[in-house]
Amino acid sequence: MRRGSARYHDNFAPATAIIANFCIQNEIEVVDQSRISEHYRRLLPEIDLTLKKELELTKDLLNYMVKSFSDSDSDFRRLNVDHVTKFMGEELKKKLLNI
Repeated sequence: MRRGSARYHDNFAPATAIIANFCIQNEIEVVDQSRISEHYRRLLPEIDLTLKKELELTKDLLNYMVKSFSDSDSDFRRLNVDHVTKFMGEELKKKLLNI
């Protein structure tokens, strides 16, 4: 934005969501064409259902691992999380590349 010979940055843009939430929580009327209401009129993207299925499969796998480890009466505190994470990543990568 330019006024006279000085330049000004629009600091309102990054704070529109915060200001809009404040207005909503305090029941402040906002004109529909204002820059605040623009933030809430954007359409949300379609949800990819394959991502939801992948998350459920991952959750099932982790639940299985935790149950198996618990059933073996092992102590979770003695588990080397960094090693297990690295090992699981490598094994999953091998399995996925073999498909």
